[in-house]
Amino acid sequence: MATTIFRLLFVSALLASAPSYAGDANNVAPDAFIKKMTAEVIADLQADSGLIHDHAKMETYVETRILGLFDFAYMTQQTVNDNAWNRATPEEKSELVAEYRLLMAHTFATTLALYDKQSVTIESFQTAQNSQNVMVKGKLIDPEDGPGALNFRLEQTNDGWKIYDIELAGIDLIRTYRADFQAALRTGGVKKLINQLHRKTGK
Repeated sequence: MATTIFRLLFVSALLASAPSYAGDANNVAPDAFIKKMTAEVIADLQADSGLIHDHAKMETYVETRILGLFDFAYMTQQTVNDNAWNRATPEEKSELVAEYRLLMAHTFATTLALYDKQSVTIESFQTAQNSQNVMVKGKLIDPEDGPGALNFRLEQTNDGWKIYDIELAGIDLIRTYRADFQAALRTGGVKKLINQLHRKTGK
């Protein structure tokens, strides 16, 4: 399971690393959006060894190229149980989203630095009942572990497609972090979770 979670985090960073479409982000099909991003970031990793070997450079890459393509507010709300989220103050919600974003930034920088010839193929997409949300289906091709089924969940916003969840071999980001967060939420609510994440990120 640990290997699958690592591969899931790697894919999350990989798919969100390439530049978004300029000007027509709302017009491009979601599967084409994911496919183009994947090809571009793999090219970046192959062309610039400094990204893999220089952690500070990778952190900058993550900050400038990855984080803006995730909807962290929606991801955070989906990860935290409704009771805890609804009881949190607006300030606590903002703090929690910021800490979750920092956690993902550290995670993406670490996992992308371990890139080793993985690739992604995109097969199709399905539109949910809410036409603003779609699921893009594909596969992660890993030279060591073989192919793994992928589901990418995106929503269409005023700023274009945003990724809010990714599933690999039945394990997805939201459920993985929801399980990690529950102990803190049960014993101290959102404030305790904020402090826990703050200690992890060191910010």
